[in-house]
Amino acid sequence: VEQMRNHLISVTQMQPHESRYQVFIVDPAEKMHPSAANAFLKTLEEGPGNSVFFLISQNPVSLLPTIKSRCQKFNFHRMPPEKLVSEIVRIKATPEDEAKTIASLSRGAIGSALNFDLDAHLQEREVALDFVRLVLSEGRIEDIFSLSGRFAKEGDRFPARLEMAITLLRDIMMLSSGGASSPVISSDIKEELLEMAKGRSPKMLAEMISNISEMYEPLVRNVRVDSVSEKIMLSGRKKFKIKKTG
Repeated sequence: VEQMRNHLISVTQMQPHESRYQVFIVDPAEKMHPSAANAFLKTLEEGPGNSVFFLISQNPVSLLPTIKSRCQKFNFHRMPPEKLVSEIVRIKATPEDEAKTIASLSRGAIGSALNFDLDAHLQEREVALDFVRLVLSEGRIEDIFSLSGRFAKEGDRFPARLEMAITLLRDIMMLSSGGASSPVISSDIKEELLEMAKGRSPKMLAEMISNISEMYEPLVRNVRVDSVSEKIMLSGRKKFKIKKTG
């Protein structure tokens, strides 16, 4: 909150010295604490006419609705996979196979790709995979409460893990619908995801993804991640345990 007040809000009261406009960039905008976002709200709504604000976000769903409603949205186009791979290899001297994995997982975003920690991502994705297996009714009921307990202890990681889980479920839905030739984000584990897709209804997977996505925004401000994760996994268990069909 103090950063927002001292380094942005107070500066908007000054006139630009070298041009007609003064430009402020908040990056990443989703890292703003709700209190900081609320402090910024009035400035965003009633700021001087010579001030322009850019809020950069890879996860705009996590921004406060009051913030989003006062902004214009611009989507940046993703870099083609082949171009992104060549840039990763050129700039970071990364082996091509590893660069292909990073390019796929970063979804065409050059900034994310160049700062991508593959080892850390794979560790977190394994946790998200455990979550997805339980959502798809694979595993014991005891595993649900055990994993939810871990999420409660590592609560700050849960939104990112849930986003990974949604991505994995989308990949599984694509494979369930289109088979092995379907393009997926997590191409390095395509065979494992294909196995998980067998007998799953694309329609039911789409419904599950929609249900989880609806929970995502309030979850960002929900400290009881264990109850949220249990609700998701138990609802998935109920949906997929009986209705897994060919």
